[in-house]
Amino acid sequence: MQIEAKEIEVPKMIIKKWQKVVNIMASLLDVPAALIMKLEAPYIKVLLASENQDNPYLAGDKEKMDGLYCEYVIKTGEKLEVINALKDPQWQNNPDLDLAMIAYHGRPLYWPDGQIFGTICILDKKENEFSEKVERLVLTFKELIEANLEIIYTDQKMKKLKNKYSTTLYSIGDGVITTDLQGKVTMMNAAAEDMTGWEFEQAAGKKLTNVFQIESSEDGSVLENPVHKVLQAGKVVGLANDTTLIAKDGSSLQIADTAAPIKADDGEMRGVILVFSDVTKEYKYKEELLNSRNLINSTLDSLSDHICVLDLNAQITHVNQAWYEFLQENNIELEKLTEGANLIDNFSLIIAEKAEKYQKLTKALKAVISGERKKFSLEFSLGLSEKKNYYFCRITSLCDFNSDFKSCGAVISIENITERKLAEIKVIREKEWLNSIFESGVDSMVKVDNKHRIIDINDRFREVFKYELEEIKGLNLDQVMDQGKANTADRELTCNFLEGKEVQSESTRYDKYCNPRECLVRGIPVIAEGKFLGGFAIYIDITERKEKERKITHMSFHDGLTGLYNRLYLEEAFERYNTGRQLPISLIMFDLNGLKIINDSYGHKIGDQMLIKAAEVFKESFRQEDIISRWGGDEFVILLPQTSQEEAEQIYQRFKEVEIEVQVAEQEYIPVSIAGGISTKYKVDNNIYNVLQRAEDKMYKNKLLKKQSGQNKMLKTMLATLEEKSQENDCHAKRLEELALLLGQDLDLSVDEQNRLSLLATLHDIGKITVPEKILRKPGELSPEEWEVMKKHPGTGFRLCSAIDDFSHIVYEVFSHHEHWDGSGYPRAIKGKEIPLLARVIAIVDSYDVMRNGRPYKRALSKEEALEEIQKNAGTQFDPELALKFVAMMKEKPLLN
Repeated sequence: MQIEAKEIEVPKMIIKKWQKVVNIMASLLDVPAALIMKLEAPYIKVLLASENQDNPYLAGDKEKMDGLYCEYVIKTGEKLEVINALKDPQWQNNPDLDLAMIAYHGRPLYWPDGQIFGTICILDKKENEFSEKVERLVLTFKELIEANLEIIYTDQKMKKLKNKYSTTLYSIGDGVITTDLQGKVTMMNAAAEDMTGWEFEQAAGKKLTNVFQIESSEDGSVLENPVHKVLQAGKVVGLANDTTLIAKDGSSLQIADTAAPIKADDGEMRGVILVFSDVTKEYKYKEELLNSRNLINSTLDSLSDHICVLDLNAQITHVNQAWYEFLQENNIELEKLTEGANLIDNFSLIIAEKAEKYQKLTKALKAVISGERKKFSLEFSLGLSEKKNYYFCRITSLCDFNSDFKSCGAVISIENITERKLAEIKVIREKEWLNSIFESGVDSMVKVDNKHRIIDINDRFREVFKYELEEIKGLNLDQVMDQGKANTADRELTCNFLEGKEVQSESTRYDKYCNPRECLVRGIPVIAEGKFLGGFAIYIDITERKEKERKITHMSFHDGLTGLYNRLYLEEAFERYNTGRQLPISLIMFDLNGLKIINDSYGHKIGDQMLIKAAEVFKESFRQEDIISRWGGDEFVILLPQTSQEEAEQIYQRFKEVEIEVQVAEQEYIPVSIAGGISTKYKVDNNIYNVLQRAEDKMYKNKLLKKQSGQNKMLKTMLATLEEKSQENDCHAKRLEELALLLGQDLDLSVDEQNRLSLLATLHDIGKITVPEKILRKPGELSPEEWEVMKKHPGTGFRLCSAIDDFSHIVYEVFSHHEHWDGSGYPRAIKGKEIPLLARVIAIVDSYDVMRNGRPYKRALSKEEALEEIQKNAGTQFDPELALKFVAMMKEKPLLN
């Protein structure tokens, strides 16, 4: 039977209970408004509002649903939480903001048939994130109210059924069974068949008690035959308040049943009619309602805090389980501090505080009960004074106000904070430990007590020192670090540490397997309340740093390029070897001829190879006890302890004719000679630097003898190499020299200038020695990148000639022989007579010879064609005056080719 829920009126008794619900919600959750809203479409009505002073809502208020929080809950059927509507774009226009309600938590309320009843909600004037406690409490009261709605709905349904149907033979909906006077079934209606599982044809003529049984729900006993009851009473009887019917398949139904006599017109009893209805759901709802009545008490009992509810007279109306347990633990008479007792009169039984604090507590409690104060919080000792237990007491007013907004009592919540207090002390100590650890950094660490015994080790210590905690826990740390390692632990360091001093030292420590570790050892004491509790031994691995220091030391005494000892080391060796035992001491100083030429021509990288090659030769040739050092630049000094002049001369002879070949390019080698000088110290008081000076003087004399021949040999090697890798052979140089000297005679050059011109003809392109052969011999035109390489050869020639004294007087001519009269040449783009005269001469005759003899990428020209090109480029590429003289000279001498 369908019932329109909106037509059902909630009884006043239920309304009164619901009022207490919203009052309790507002109080326990400390919010200004707790509401039960009822849908009266298109409006929503405030059915009940919490009776606290700061609640702006009144019961009976009605508002059209237009953007309300509750409208969302009703339409979606979902819970809604708004933490702060001012920050939420969805709710910034919500009408509740006019009442300053910016936070909302609400849930839908339903009738048992699924029709919406309304909402239960709380509202706050401040931002509220609604804790789990809020969630749990609101959900609990929602279930309580919906259980009440279930009962109301069921009651209404039963009334309608009772009005519509009379207890007749053919009652529709209820199960009906009739029997004769012997209790045999004479009729069953469809509802009875459905409920019992028996068809009438199966049950007809059988005794009722043989068809199915009816049991008491309370003790499971089988009820006596209802026919006998009716016969004995002679009237309608109720069989049981809580009855279970066992159906044919063994399932059970909760039923409400009655039995009545069937009488004839004359009043004679002809049989019995049994009428029963399936009230399994109703019975379940009844149980749930009973449970819901205890829900608040159960909720309070589930809390670990001690809860006590008071009325206006400070009389206890309810306590939770934690309160009982506390009283029992402290052997306090229950009747003095449970339901019916006055809390203020008996508070002294559990408060273990001085009079001043006790008076403050009772005064505050009375103020809350009277409504003068909303709440207060106070830490105090609770329980027997000798136990010294600490609790936190928070007392709030009970949200059960009357119509005048006066308090109806108070709720006391007492929280045991003993563990928290102990935890705070522990946290402080742990924080001191942690601070000490963090201040010292994270490395291999050992935690020790005040006796220097090991408490714990970290993972890094396990990794580095190979110990597990189980092996060394409880042992003295120094004993562990000394085991089999020759007492490497620092006992003095430990003594200072045990006195509470922070200590630090660099030393070697050994792991479990005696492998060394370079460490910075630190001891960090932990002191609390002036007492030394222990501390941390920290082993910072500085092995890498020590290795770097060793490398730095090596670098400070060794030459970075050759790996030989450096000048600083040798000077220290002079002091160290200045003993009679080491005499006589011989010194040999060597110098590499041609290093500057190599550096200037091929770059310092090739020059470094020359130095490295020389160092290898020295290391291979001298004795192990000899000290070989690079004195500086291209000079080397060998210190030979316990070596006479004659012995040193014999050793030196092997280097007298030594030459080093340095590879400057693929298949290109340049010879480099070595010059040396020897001197010997025979007496301790002889100044070693005077001995070195004599060796240096001899070395320079030897160098002067070798220099000219060495440079000439190097130059010849370079020219030969250039001839091999380029088109400019010896014939080209001879032709240039002949033509240049002829033009020089026409120009009336001096003999000295003609000699320079002759040398320039030979050396003008010496800089091409560093140009790769693939560029010099390329058959086609050069790319822009290749031209950049080619254009560097005048500069290389300049540096090479500058390094050789005999060629230094032609360096600017070599540097300028590719400059053009109009400034378009290279490398400096100078013009006109800024270009040296001899360079201008060589530029003309070199171009003529190249044109006459051709190149792989360009055919040779006839004499007339070549002279025509010279004349055409006069004033641009060539000096116009010199170009015309050269053309005239060549025409006057037709046989000159």
